[in-house]
Amino acid sequence: MKYIRRWMEDIIAEALETVPVVVLTGPRQVGKTTLLRSAEKLKGATYFSFDDLRVLAAVRDSPQDFLPDEPLVILDEVQRYHPVLLEIKRIVDMNPGRRFVLSGSANLLLLRDVSESLAGRALHLALSPFSMGERQGEPASLAFLENPRGLKAGPRPGDLDRVLFRGFFPRPMDFEKESQIGLWWKGFLSTYIEKDMRDLANISNLPEFARTVTALGEITGNLLNVLSLSRDTGVPQSTLSRYINMLETLFLFRRIYPLQETKTAGMRKTPKLFCADCGMACALNGFGNSDDMDDKFRGRLFETLVYQLLKAHTDVLGGELFTWRKSRDEVDFVLARGKEKYLFEAKARDGVSTGDVKGIVAARKQLGAVRGFVVSDCPEVQVLGRDIYGIPWWVL
Repeated sequence: MKYIRRWMEDIIAEALETVPVVVLTGPRQVGKTTLLRSAEKLKGATYFSFDDLRVLAAVRDSPQDFLPDEPLVILDEVQRYHPVLLEIKRIVDMNPGRRFVLSGSANLLLLRDVSESLAGRALHLALSPFSMGERQGEPASLAFLENPRGLKAGPRPGDLDRVLFRGFFPRPMDFEKESQIGLWWKGFLSTYIEKDMRDLANISNLPEFARTVTALGEITGNLLNVLSLSRDTGVPQSTLSRYINMLETLFLFRRIYPLQETKTAGMRKTPKLFCADCGMACALNGFGNSDDMDDKFRGRLFETLVYQLLKAHTDVLGGELFTWRKSRDEVDFVLARGKEKYLFEAKARDGVSTGDVKGIVAARKQLGAVRGFVVSDCPEVQVLGRDIYGIPWWVL
């Protein structure tokens, strides 16, 4: 299988010139190990995986004797024995020239029993599912924010429903049959629920937890009302909140908060919840193929797709994603880069019109946003108003 270069490679290489430790996290099967073993700028590094039971036994027996005296060491799946962080801290404090890349499927900063987060010594990065640009061999770029008319959309990369069902994790993108895709996602979710959560979070009631995961998948792209969800699932609010935090720790879901004057004020408002990948959301909803989704849910799946494609850019180019709503007006996403803001509305159809920009117009007036975009399945860039454009989803 040919390696597809990831945008995160350059960020890792640049980070290693600045800090002694880079921590690469992200969901299982998102491509972290492949990146670390294939990236040109990491060639020559000494690699160990804590998935190897012999390696895991050796590091548990004596971390100080296990770690080799090499300029660059990669430790994969490090969440399986995170006390090794203390030894890494000792090494880089004594020898600032040493470099480590640590990888794991859990956010080491959020795991409750991690006592040493390498503060001041490490940069934490998260690898997202593939972006369209990565799949097409293009560099990360948000140049279209300033020059939308210069966008070259290219041909549509397939039927939208099939794209939504497949998702953007590496393995499902290689399957031809939708039955294969569905089976892969089923196994993926079973591993997370039955193995990772037991190992990392000590979940005692797995059926209750699995019910929660399914319920969250059903509301991707919607406001997260914990009280309502508690009533629907029968899971107490306190337990539900704990589960949601755990699922964010394992990168299965993300909360996006409304843009306010301060981040603290925004986090007091009701967030939107997004599944990490549109294909994952299809699996959680029990879809066996792309024909199973109805129009209403298709819209929220498409919004999930737009979210994950935008996030792939912000992961490497900087910026933050928010929602915006005021009275009856709302915008799906606000991309904030420094003082500048850009607005995005997602429409799961093959055409857009000036009637789709009402929220963008209202948000531009209040926020002073530079430009607005309606993202859809349309085949080309369209001018919808002053500094408001319709763009195909595959240019993100």
